[in-house]
Amino acid sequence: MMDFNREDAEKNKFLAAISYIPLLFIVTFAVAPNSEFAKAHAKQGLILFIVEVINGVLSLIPAIGFIFKYLGGAILFIVAVVGFVYAITGNYWKIPFIGDISEEIKI
Repeated sequence: MMDFNREDAEKNKFLAAISYIPLLFIVTFAVAPNSEFAKAHAKQGLILFIVEVINGVLSLIPAIGFIFKYLGGAILFIVAVVGFVYAITGNYWKIPFIGDISEEIKI
């Protein structure tokens, strides 16, 4: 688990939380470029968005696309809500798999 400056987390928790709303991670990167807390959430929001786009494309597959559309969509929505709740409370949850990928992003 990553440790963040409490003052940084408290100051930027709203920006960190909106990172889990599709495309709003861009706002977080733009408004809080020096906040390690907000950037960690924004990077996860970016990877989550990419996974959501991939899920959307996979949902177009005939016969099995409904699995991606409904099951995948529900799982991704729940993950986004949990990430949002952690961020808005000033905490960090490293999303399985997504968190590992996001840590490789150098922004």
